Amino acid sequence: SGSSARWEDKTTTEAEWMKEHLIEMGVPEEKILLEEQAENTTENVVASAFILQRNFGLHNINRILVVSSPFHMKRCSLTLQTYMPSWIHNTYCPDDRPFGQKDTWWKDPVEEKKVLKEVPSLIRYVKEGILMDMDIGEL
Repeated sequence: SGSSARWEDKTTTEAEWMKEHLIEMGVPEEKILLEEQAENTTENVVASAFILQRNFGLHNINRILVVSSPFHMKRCSLTLQTYMPSWIHNTYCPDDRPFGQKDTWWKDPVEEKKVLKEVPSLIRYVKEGILMDMDIGEL
């Protein structure tokens, strides 16, 4: 999936970067679908649902694997539960960065800043009705 977000070089989209890494890990290129239009998590989930519908039919999908940064998993979960069909189950796989995990996020100033920015964003999105307010527990 990915998005249109740009990385450090300002030319590679998040989706292209992820695709390159998946291919390096052995995923066949023809098995990778890209979503390159979204500018935020909600748009990414909605656009990904459209791509999945177009390629497979959402009624044929039982489970999706969600890979993201650890600090972003709660927002991913709430967004998927708000916008994806309820019969599609999600398996969450946070990336393996050394800092940013639930027991190390405060040890790196960059990761700490990301986590501390995420909390008020989640509250704001729920208050604005962008995300459903629900208990998602541990991921």
